[in-house]
Amino acid sequence: MSVEWGSVAFFKKLIRFALFVVLPTSLVALLAMVVLYIVQVSNLNGRIHDLETRIGQLEAQASAKTVTHDRLVLERIRTLQANAKQELLFSLDGLRSVVLLPDETDVTPDETIDLPSPTPSPTAGPSATPGPDATPSLGTDASPTPIGGAFALFPDFHQTYPTFSAPLAKVAYLTFDDGPSDRTLEILDILDRYSVKAAFFVLDHSNVRYADIMREVVRRGNAIGMHGASHNYTTIYASVDSFLRDFEANYRYILSETGVAPTFYRFPGGSSTSFAAEQGSAIRAEMARRGFAFYDWNSSSGDGNSANQDPAVLAANVLSTAKGKSRVIVLSHDTADRRATVAALPTIIEGLQAQGFRIELLTPDVRPIAFKVS
Repeated sequence: MSVEWGSVAFFKKLIRFALFVVLPTSLVALLAMVVLYIVQVSNLNGRIHDLETRIGQLEAQASAKTVTHDRLVLERIRTLQANAKQELLFSLDGLRSVVLLPDETDVTPDETIDLPSPTPSPTAGPSATPGPDATPSLGTDASPTPIGGAFALFPDFHQTYPTFSAPLAKVAYLTFDDGPSDRTLEILDILDRYSVKAAFFVLDHSNVRYADIMREVVRRGNAIGMHGASHNYTTIYASVDSFLRDFEANYRYILSETGVAPTFYRFPGGSSTSFAAEQGSAIRAEMARRGFAFYDWNSSSGDGNSANQDPAVLAANVLSTAKGKSRVIVLSHDTADRRATVAALPTIIEGLQAQGFRIELLTPDVRPIAFKVS
């Protein structure tokens, strides 16, 4: 039966359609949307739980790997310190797995990596005798035999490997290479004025006056490290034994002139120099075996490029390369023609302090910074 549009019967039929067709359909659709929302939320919660579980597993794995790596580093350095067998020192797989002894390939000097902070078993002092497992010094220039169980090549060129510590605040360490020189006393006076200390990586000099200056460095409470006898890259890096011969002479020079036995060193040109590419890993291993740690740098004045530079530029170089770091080792040079370095030093000290750095003396227990080797 047809219903006239606009009549009472029409509207009654329309209301019945809305109540019994449209409303139930809408309720069913709404219920479906609610159920779908609940399912999606439940799935999302499940995924979040799975991700949290996975993150926990990854963190546990990372922690386990870190512990394993630290243990391997510790065992390797203990092996080095105990004068272990020759093949362990030159195993490429072993050496490349230890941050302390990276392979010498391409390197960007501005990229640095912190060396690990192991606590190896200390090596005996110069007068002590290693155990029966000791082997002779490694190198290519000679084939020495053990002497009383000690190192056959330079047996007294020997220190106790340090236990490294990490600073709790922003710390800067000032270092000067290639001295002593006619500028050293000027540098010392500025350091005294600001009540800070520095480490001087020195060369051998025949000038008697320079020996007096070196003693003054020690007298004023600063540190002296080895930088080699000759600074001749071709000679020093010819072999492991050549390196040892040069640095042992530098060691004896410092000891005889100051009465202080140096405990750390800096590679001439830095540990990434291309001259050290062939013997680099073996040199690091042998020096670590003898108890000496080395220090590169991660902030530089740039005064090694030229003697005639603007002091303001040198200071800006240090402050820009130190910015954003929590720990810096600053490289400058101590030679007679580095007047600009001396002039820049007050600005460098004040600028580092303004950045929040505490300037401290570099000592053997300071955790080293070394160039990152790819």
